[in-house]
Amino acid sequence: MKRFVILFAVALMSSAYLMAQAPEVTAPKPTIAFDEYEFDFGQVEQGKATHTFTFKNTGKEPIVIQAVQSSCGCTVPNYSKEPVLPGKKGVVTVTYKNAGIINRYVTVVSNAEPARVILRIKGNATPVPAK
Repeated sequence: MKRFVILFAVALMSSAYLMAQAPEVTAPKPTIAFDEYEFDFGQVEQGKATHTFTFKNTGKEPIVIQAVQSSCGCTVPNYSKEPVLPGKKGVVTVTYKNAGIINRYVTVVSNAEPARVILRIKGNATPVPAK
């Protein structure tokens, strides 16, 4: 009987060890690919600095954008709210609202690979001349 208990304990510990070593099985993640990651407005008038970044779902699962965060309050992002199906395209539109040097970043967070993508806008926005 004592031998049986010892064998049972060894078998139980061995199976627990093997299960801990088993590779984790995860569902494939969608992949997000932007056409560009940086845009230079050059010289523009204040309030006219808007650019749309386009991305494609190159994976096999829908992409869901969870958040788009700008580096400051003068940069306003807007993005595709609906899931982007495999092979389809989505957008992230960025508007810079102040005058001055434009050097801002927008972080896109999604369920895709990579999970975080950083987009950059740059340029120089000059005030609109007074009439």
